[in-house]
Amino acid sequence: MHVDYKVEEPPLRVAQCGQLQLENLGNYKNKTVKQITRDDEERKAKAKDSARVRRTEESEYFEELEKLLHLTGPPPSSKQTSLDKTSVIRLSLAYLKSQNVLQNGPHTTN
Repeated sequence: MHVDYKVEEPPLRVAQCGQLQLENLGNYKNKTVKQITRDDEERKAKAKDSARVRRTEESEYFEELEKLLHLTGPPPSSKQTSLDKTSVIRLSLAYLKSQNVLQNGPHTTN
């Protein structure tokens, strides 16, 4: 037995003046294609800027943490100028664990 599945798409109507009316589509209702495209481009630009700010802030925190650990950087044989984020986190955890052992003895490792 063969069953055909039909995917129903949202109803679209083209009104006068080239305005596309979309029913049941929230923010896109009664907007032109140009308006939808502009809104989408603005949303993407905002998201891109937010991500850039977040990455910059994160990098600054990692640089500060690297300085607090008194690290000299990667090995001399490496071409990198600073440690990667995973190494900074790994060394930070090792430092914190060693401080815990020095303060509380080896029996408390949490």
